[in-house]
Amino acid sequence: MEEKVFKCFLCGLEEKFEFYGKRVEFAKNVGFKEDTYVMRDPFSPQHEGLFLSLGSNCSKCEKTVCNDLSCSVFWKKRYCKDCAKSYARELPDDLSRRLSASNVK
Repeated sequence: MEEKVFKCFLCGLEEKFEFYGKRVEFAKNVGFKEDTYVMRDPFSPQHEGLFLSLGSNCSKCEKTVCNDLSCSVFWKKRYCKDCAKSYARELPDDLSRRLSASNVK
């Protein structure tokens, strides 16, 4: 079986993931508003069904991006930092101002 690996195109975070989608198969009553890369929490017992959300795909450029605030932002849908700045008019004014003022490359 081929190993599935998540990799953020901005920061290079690379991690194995077990699930991609909106409804986590191994965590009951958990759902996301976007298709999300998920791995089991390696620090808790497997039977507890705990997980870590690694990231998603940018809704504009479709590149894989992690959830770190230096790489992406979620407002109704996921934007990588590059696209968030380019599509700032689709975001709330406060968020657009913070993105414009950020020194994230």
